[in-house]
Amino acid sequence: MEHLTAEEYRKKLASFVENTHGHGKHCARSAVRHMIRASKLKGIDPEMAAFRALTAEEEAASALIHSLKWHRYKLSEQLKPRDHIQKAAVYPFFLAVEGLLARGVPREADPQLEIDESSPKPRIRIKVLDHDKEGILRWAYPEPPLHFNIHIDNKHVDFLRAD
Repeated sequence: MEHLTAEEYRKKLASFVENTHGHGKHCARSAVRHMIRASKLKGIDPEMAAFRALTAEEEAASALIHSLKWHRYKLSEQLKPRDHIQKAAVYPFFLAVEGLLARGVPREADPQLEIDESSPKPRIRIKVLDHDKEGILRWAYPEPPLHFNIHIDNKHVDFLRAD
């Protein structure tokens, strides 16, 4: 895909939100709206801009929880999109996963966020350079996006265990 400016990328992501469905769509749309308003307010009223950005983060967490439930991830039925404690846990969770990815996916793998418009229903996906069984370099795409395995020092990282 061609290189997009930040504004073009934002508009494309916002259009993806409009083409989704269910409760998550409304939360995601609200998150986008709050971020746009936060951006406009940052030079005029930084406190209100920060409040809008925090609200956007919370709405995005709700959208993610709705998506996990819609995709029927294991134990997702226990998630509550209106529970502030659960929504507050989304960001630290992603920081933890990011730390593991940084250790488990070598820099040479060049992970990238990509907008895939090759199918009738465009989507956002992660692509990572990888070698297939014959040793040929190719792009790998975790399916679905939040379902992946990580190996660090040849040991599988188990997200279910607390150690």
